[in-house]
Amino acid sequence: MGSIKKHQTKSRLSEWEKGWLAGITDGDGYWRMTKRRFWSKLLNDWRYRYTYGLSVVTTNPAIPLRCYQMTGIGKLKMRKNKNHKELLEWSVGANGLRELIPEILPYCVKIAPRIILEALKITGEPRISIKGVKGGYMRKPEYTKRLFELHHSFLQARDRENQPSIYADIQNPELSLRSLELRDLR
Repeated sequence: MGSIKKHQTKSRLSEWEKGWLAGITDGDGYWRMTKRRFWSKLLNDWRYRYTYGLSVVTTNPAIPLRCYQMTGIGKLKMRKNKNHKELLEWSVGANGLRELIPEILPYCVKIAPRIILEALKITGEPRISIKGVKGGYMRKPEYTKRLFELHHSFLQARDRENQPSIYADIQNPELSLRSLELRDLR
């Protein structure tokens, strides 16, 4: 199976679908915000490019397929690995995230979608032209600084969220469960 792309988006999701998608993206999803450094010939300086995405990869093909059918955005790709079962991946890029995140944000527990949405708003802002350079455009300096801060916050949040959340308390197991519940409310 190759990749499937769909450009038409479903305008409305039910409340149940929004909650289900938020749960899948929080649990099995991988939110990414990457920063790449490149040399700008126009500016004769190093610049940064940010990319955003979401992937849900499982051995159960029903989950990514359902995500794709519910939203109508992103693409499906079959991955093969000689040591494992076949994997189905549902991936969404920046344009799809602009539509998806506002829909599921109220139901998300993780901080990553909130940070990515703010960064997407900044990258959607018009760029300023560079005087004397034909076709030269750049972000306002305050936007570049804010994107850098958001990327740093994203990395910190991802590291925090990937820490083991259960601490065994042999003396008092109920205490460890109570502290887990309090920690999850934050």
